[in-house]
Amino acid sequence: MRLFKILQFSIAVCVLAACGQADRAPDASSPKAASNGVINVYSARHYESDRLLYKAFEAETGIKVRFREGNPSGLLETMKAEGDASPADLIISADAGTLWRFQDAGLLQPVQSDALEAAIPAKYREPEGHWFGLSKRARIIAYDPARLELNETTDYASLSDENLKGEICMRSSANIYNLSLMAELID
Repeated sequence: MRLFKILQFSIAVCVLAACGQADRAPDASSPKAASNGVINVYSARHYESDRLLYKAFEAETGIKVRFREGNPSGLLETMKAEGDASPADLIISADAGTLWRFQDAGLLQPVQSDALEAAIPAKYREPEGHWFGLSKRARIIAYDPARLELNETTDYASLSDENLKGEICMRSSANIYNLSLMAELID
């Protein structure tokens, strides 16, 4: 229940400044959504659990959640084309690399929130408050036990072993998820 409250509060607070361009960072005392009773969410996620959170948020706050789902690149191009007229209040993505691309394009604003900063460790948020991580991605290694022993591959570094040459199946190294994974490993 505490996580739900954090997510609820995060949606309410992030809507203040997550998208668009502004002269100043907003604060939690002046939510944009309260003025028109609607939050416009652009989401690169496609999970039923998100829709359930939106419904619960609507029921508790009376604020309507309108959401547009799409792939990250498509949403980025849409927001660029919409410019200052974009209705987006909040962007939700499954990857920090995607959020960096929105930030780099000048489409995000920083949010100042003591509640978010208290609830979300610094390593899971952008230092200037442009985005906050609400969940973590499990990065697992699946293998065929007929071809590999249980402890033969225990981490990503072990995937470079010579005996696995030509045996790895994964997304392109240019995929944003893999770029984020490599950044995490380098860090």
